[in-house]
Amino acid sequence: MITTLIFLAAAAQSVEADPVQPLYVDAQLGKQMSVEEMKRDLVGSSFAFDSPEGRNAFYVAEGGVLKGVMPKGGAFAINWRFREYDNLFCFETGDVASSGCVQMIRDGEKVSVRRKDGLVEFTATIAPGNAFNL
Repeated sequence: MITTLIFLAAAAQSVEADPVQPLYVDAQLGKQMSVEEMKRDLVGSSFAFDSPEGRNAFYVAEGGVLKGVMPKGGAFAINWRFREYDNLFCFETGDVASSGCVQMIRDGEKVSVRRKDGLVEFTATIAPGNAFNL
């Protein structure tokens, strides 16, 4: 009886597990990248954008490290990973308030970083390799 209940509970959890979410599409920004597209096009590549403070540059290194330099705060390295079921790019800064997962919305050589609440943090240009020597 207990074994049967454990089996049924496990089966119910697998049915209720987070289903794969459809990819987001924005008429102006483009289409959300799938995990496979991010693996192919972002890992091992750089992206940069200009802000009022100056140039922000990032390198998505293999092995789960995102290296970057920002006018406010300087150079940094944080961990990244993919969240498969909803095709998100996640980063861990060591601070819960500044860690999280975002959609990567692609349109040609531009990629927009969009939070799940809909706010677009920035739109950057993709460059091959470690273009900024990070």
